[in-house]
Amino acid sequence: SQTTVAPQSGSDDDNQDTDSDLPPLVVIPDPIVLSNIQFGPGVQEADGGTQTVVVGLQANKDLEIQNIQFSDDRFSLTSPTGGSAPVLPIVFFPEQGIDFYPIGISYSPDGVDDVSATIEFSTNLDSHPLLSFDIEASSIFVGAEGDIIPEEAFALAEAFNDYYTQTYTAEDMSAQ
Repeated sequence: SQTTVAPQSGSDDDNQDTDSDLPPLVVIPDPIVLSNIQFGPGVQEADGGTQTVVVGLQANKDLEIQNIQFSDDRFSLTSPTGGSAPVLPIVFFPEQGIDFYPIGISYSPDGVDDVSATIEFSTNLDSHPLLSFDIEASSIFVGAEGDIIPEEAFALAEAFNDYYTQTYTAEDMSAQ
């Protein structure tokens, strides 16, 4: 879901750059969800953690996205095809029909977990200088043989290793 950060100045003109109280940008899908992103030695496809997101203009004014940031550094901006990130600023000109822009969001997990984060767009609009949208991601571990290792195996390995002062991996525990 979308969250709007309040304007930073107190001018009466702050809301004059959009035609309504609607946020000037939307993302599709909302919320952004990257599910069961695989990581580990058995992962075959490196781009499995990329989601195409369409950023849409909802205002009737020219708008410029000056910067895009994530609240979690495991997320990054790419092209929808997995290449280089789009060049900023991204400019929307509604009178010329430029009101949608696809971006790619990549998630690089470093463990088996569920993550909630935000993507924040900095704009040139006084009324909406920052717009944030929710991102959710989950990951699964793929062992060297291509087997998906259940999350429970990580907890079991950690408890076993702590108790017996061993160094078994979740993959070792899953094989047992």
